[in-house]
Amino acid sequence: MLIQMNLSEEEIRLLNYKRFREDNPIIQKRLHAVYLKSQMPLSNEYIGVIVDAHRNSVDRWIHTYLESGLKGLISLNYVHRESELESYKEMIKENISEDYIQTTAEFSHRIFTLTGVSRGLTQVRKFIRKIGFNYLHSGHIPAKADSEKQREWKEKI
Repeated sequence: MLIQMNLSEEEIRLLNYKRFREDNPIIQKRLHAVYLKSQMPLSNEYIGVIVDAHRNSVDRWIHTYLESGLKGLISLNYVHRESELESYKEMIKENISEDYIQTTAEFSHRIFTLTGVSRGLTQVRKFIRKIGFNYLHSGHIPAKADSEKQREWKEKI
């Protein structure tokens, strides 16, 4: 179904201006779809092909604009969950920096004893990096090392 959008010149000018100057590409795509719909009697499916979105998304954006205006179209309602460990971040940092921890499992156990929050090794690794700790990569011993020559060399020094 073709929805006719009767927008004022000011609204069209604002849409045209904002669709290229928004920081978020998702919002740019929404604004571009609504602008195209306001300028030309195109189907939602065709506009979806132009802006690389599904026709239902285009329809939802148009209805959002008609109901809430530009403010509704620009708002992103994505929820970003925060880790339970975030509230303990400073305490963990202080406690961990005092001791040398060698493995992620050891780090995970220490976090559990401090906070009571249990996480898998992958999540612990991500958290370690997030709070500013890095892993030290150990070197290897050469396969053909001559321990006698090494001892002589150490004695010379």
